[in-house]
Amino acid sequence: MIFQTVDIDGKRYSDRDFADHKVTMMNFWEPWCGPCKRELGDLERLYEKYKDKGFCIFGVFSDPTMDDEVRRLIEENGISYPMLRFSSDFNYLMTGYVPTTTFVGPQGNALCFKPYIGSRSFEGWEAILNQYLR
Repeated sequence: MIFQTVDIDGKRYSDRDFADHKVTMMNFWEPWCGPCKRELGDLERLYEKYKDKGFCIFGVFSDPTMDDEVRRLIEENGISYPMLRFSSDFNYLMTGYVPTTTFVGPQGNALCFKPYIGSRSFEGWEAILNQYLR
């Protein structure tokens, strides 16, 4: 995977940012999506619990007209992981559904055969993540 984009505040990110993490969760979501919004708190809990064990989350949203809503959701849920803007570089990961989540390794290689579609609880994501952190 090769990508370049910016986060909601304009900070640049690229595939090189995977190198610092054993596993990176790419969570594609939208602020108008109920299931996406409901899992934000659980994703933050997952990030906080595993960030010192080589794990990172990149949230990715595509609708620039909803920046204010995204910022509100970040604040309400105490999100501390990077919230990236969608780039066409991500097209091959999209399924047409949100949320869609995939896991990648330090070189940007996909760790899962196909993306996970739909939201999950903290416990559901934790069980999946632990398979990749082994």
